[in-house]
Amino acid sequence: MPQPLGTRTVGNVVDWVTEQFGDIANVQLSNAKLIRWTNMAILEICTRDPKAYQGKWTQSTVVGTNEYSYPTGLLSVDAVKVGDRIMRPMSFERIQLQTEEAFTGERGMPEFYSSRADFFYLWPVPDSVLTITV
Repeated sequence: MPQPLGTRTVGNVVDWVTEQFGDIANVQLSNAKLIRWTNMAILEICTRDPKAYQGKWTQSTVVGTNEYSYPTGLLSVDAVKVGDRIMRPMSFERIQLQTEEAFTGERGMPEFYSSRADFFYLWPVPDSVLTITV
């Protein structure tokens, strides 16, 4: 019987493959190889269709801090939500132009986010502890 999406772990895959091919002693198929192949397959699926596997990551804001790291292994960002509001994406340069020197000084409920490599900025700078959801 097929399993619902997301109910298998890499350990389940390793166990199933070794039992299916009768290599319980891992003579021909080592666990390291099976894990690597499983990870490569997942990456290929997600790269072809990023919507095939979507995850959710959360963390809390820190009062007075506007720079936050994305989680490791993130492939794409669909939205950034702070509290119950979805942030509007805006380039870092545009936020700087609009705010002049107030980029790191103005505090309040964030409205915008700007992605930079493996981190992002929120503006205005959070003035309370809220949940960030990516």
